[in-house]
Amino acid sequence: MRSLLTAGLRRSICYPLVTTRDTRIRRLIYRSRSTGTKELDQWLSRFAAATLKDLSDDALDEYEQLLELPAGDLWDWLSGQTLAPRDGPVARALAAFRLAP
Repeated sequence: MRSLLTAGLRRSICYPLVTTRDTRIRRLIYRSRSTGTKELDQWLSRFAAATLKDLSDDALDEYEQLLELPAGDLWDWLSGQTLAPRDGPVARALAAFRLAP
């Protein structure tokens, strides 16, 4: 029993605790990869990996609200078939983001 306790203590000393912001960004990146459509997953996950760490908490809120939209609506907007469902700096950056060929 004692070895389990010291192993847990050692593990917590060696590995710093993850901050809530880091956890939130990781969750948003994961959600960006699992929308249900391959094209949208690629677009969102690359955008998320490239930009989320540099965004403010308010901008992360905006991105999270965009992820809550139905995948079909997001894809229609990003592919230029409909108007933007929301307007804001993150929505504009996401629309301007292009996948590398």
